[in-house]
Amino acid sequence: MNGEKMSDKRSKILIVDDTILNIQALSETLGNEYEVFFATNGKDALSLLESVVPDIILLDIMMPEMDGYTVCKKIKSNTLTSSVPVIFITAINEEKSESEGLAIGAIDYITKPFSPSIVQARVRNHIALKNYNDYLKNLSMIDGLTGISNRRYFDEYLNQEWHRAIRNPKPLSVIMMDIDFFKRYNDTYGHLAGDDCLKKVAKSLRCSVSRPADVVARYGGEEFICILPETDAEGARAVAITIQQAISALRIPHENSSVSNHITLSIGIVTTIPSPAKSTDALIKEADELLYQAKKAGRNQMIFGASTVDWKPVEQSKEIFIGWTDELLTGSDIIDIQHKDLISRISGFLNGVGMLDTTAVTDTINFLFHYVFEHFALEEKLMMQTCYPDFDEHLEQHVYYVRYIHKLKKNKIITRETINSIRSELLVWFLEHIAKHDCKMAKHLKQHLMKKS
Repeated sequence: MNGEKMSDKRSKILIVDDTILNIQALSETLGNEYEVFFATNGKDALSLLESVVPDIILLDIMMPEMDGYTVCKKIKSNTLTSSVPVIFITAINEEKSESEGLAIGAIDYITKPFSPSIVQARVRNHIALKNYNDYLKNLSMIDGLTGISNRRYFDEYLNQEWHRAIRNPKPLSVIMMDIDFFKRYNDTYGHLAGDDCLKKVAKSLRCSVSRPADVVARYGGEEFICILPETDAEGARAVAITIQQAISALRIPHENSSVSNHITLSIGIVTTIPSPAKSTDALIKEADELLYQAKKAGRNQMIFGASTVDWKPVEQSKEIFIGWTDELLTGSDIIDIQHKDLISRISGFLNGVGMLDTTAVTDTINFLFHYVFEHFALEEKLMMQTCYPDFDEHLEQHVYYVRYIHKLKKNKIITRETINSIRSELLVWFLEHIAKHDCKMAKHLKQHLMKKS
């Protein structure tokens, strides 16, 4: 939702009935006016609701295995479908039965045999009421100044997508953005110009995301946030680059910015695979910390990260954060870019490896082998050129990694049992190499290259 008007597209109806003739009759009655979906049992209906959220559900009560009451309770307990109106279609014409259905969340009853005109009228009235309620709810979730979603809507949508990703494990990415030196902008051009700037930035951000599921919201003041469901670190990176390019293309003047003569953004990006052990609060906190790092590092840049990794080395559980640090800056643009990219890629792999199948793990290992091998070659060349005193020790680390990955590549069959071992060994090596060896090498290269320049 980004400030859309009430939709003109056809409303969706889900019919759940174990009798095909009833489904056919209802489809003929409603099919010309609505988009109709159907399921012949409760289990299939709940499964369908994972991918399709209808505007109303017509639900039979008497069904084998799972009756309509049970299905209705599950629908109302799911945050994705709790607000969808349910009308019971039943041959039971008893006050007790009707009272029970209304008590668990149904809004109406239609008894069999049903009259087509009555079905049409009741469905039309309930959908009209739902659309109006949705419209009022949407108005309360739109930022009054910019016209995009507000923080309230973002929080609700993030919670919804978080639980969806827990049920169907998929990566979820969040991009947090802040307009650089916006207070100076207001002081220089005035608050009306500041409001106009926020509107232009919001519009540009909204146009930078292409999928209906991607949502951009104003998070507060000059801060914006974007949620990208089913988007890995690579996809989030691509969206963030598109956003930065779009904001740059606006060319909104900012003569008192310390980083540019026009408006720019600092950006923090985090990707995770939601689980019950994690929380949306922790995800937002991490995105905010990455945004802070981007601002601290000089603004007008993006910092990538990956959510915390739950790792059990032997007995105890330990949380480990892997992220970029300025201590890794070498003064070589290509080395620094590769380091940032590798940290993001390997962090994402370590986070998500438990959710991947063995083929995906093998493909990722093959990719990392070639990528890291090229990176090592460039590092080693620079270390030799600058006479790095601990070259041999650093080289041993590279040799160990290459041999380890080569051993994995030779092992044609990677089982679920070996995946956790791969994850732990790679994590230990990666953290030690960054903390002990890369930071030390970066300090040497930076000093040498700065003297050279």
